[in-house]
Amino acid sequence: MPYARRDYPFPFFNVASSVAKARFLLRTTLLSWEYGDDVIEPALLIMSELATNAVLHATESAVFKVVCELQQNTLTIGVIDYDSRLPTKRDLGIEGEGGRGLLVVETLADDWGCQSLAPGKLVFGRLYVARPPIYAAAQERVPAGLPLCST
Repeated sequence: MPYARRDYPFPFFNVASSVAKARFLLRTTLLSWEYGDDVIEPALLIMSELATNAVLHATESAVFKVVCELQQNTLTIGVIDYDSRLPTKRDLGIEGEGGRGLLVVETLADDWGCQSLAPGKLVFGRLYVARPPIYAAAQERVPAGLPLCST
């Protein structure tokens, strides 16, 4: 069971302005979990790339959803869209424009991947992080065996 999970109750329209909104919500979540810039900055860049990829390439999907989950020492940042086509990394060389989103995610994330869903897919990046201070402190006050979960 995750220490913390943020389920955003609404989807984002699949338009460019939604990328900044997704970043804002992720930043707000990570700040509420008391993470610092060492976690927040790479997480925001991963979110930017994944959300931008959804906007640009998931053309069969009118919306996308954001995923943010902390399980053990793994922070998963992801985007769910409703386009069944899986992403592919492209090697455009040094002169090519665009097309480097998944390469950026691969560079920043400790792990990344894609999972087919019915319908659509989840594309995610994972960062290996320490438990946030707020949950470490709360765990000391919770009876043994009772999981911590945030919505």
